[in-house]
Amino acid sequence: SKDAIRSFKNSMICRCTLYSRAVIDAGVPFEHAFTLSDTYINTVETLHEIQSLYALDLAMIKEFIKLIEAEKQARYSPLVTAVLKSIDDQITEKILAADLADLYHVNPSYLSQCFKKETGQSITDYILGKKIEETKYFLMFTDSSLPSIASFFHFSSQSHFASTFKKVTGKTPLQFRKEKKIVKK
Repeated sequence: SKDAIRSFKNSMICRCTLYSRAVIDAGVPFEHAFTLSDTYINTVETLHEIQSLYALDLAMIKEFIKLIEAEKQARYSPLVTAVLKSIDDQITEKILAADLADLYHVNPSYLSQCFKKETGQSITDYILGKKIEETKYFLMFTDSSLPSIASFFHFSSQSHFASTFKKVTGKTPLQFRKEKKIVKK
């Protein structure tokens, strides 16, 4: 389309369709995927400003990811499911395995064992991975500095953030930002 907003809307509708297929392939019931897809496609058509569409695009991605995460969590024990939810809810805070164990009144070793057995990774590795996933949005969609992102997600330092980011993604935060930054016009 020659109209930039119509073109972006069309692109969003295509992405929404692809996201729906992807979450269904990941095991999400098709009714849930299609309901979410219909909601977003209808909302896309009501918006007329590019900034609103950008915000909706980001929200749409996050909601489809949440569908997959919810499907994965349904496969876990109530304890591990609760811990995963606590981690998601507190992702910008300092999260320690011992604090999670205290929160759920279990022995830290027991919690670590259960978590590793069910998710395939340690609590610490899972937390760091989730933090890195969240920082990607900040790198792509904001102009926040690396020190402020590191501080917001409670990394001990900017270098700890950068080394963890590189370990998880294979790229430094700056390399990732240069490649993935969404420039708003």
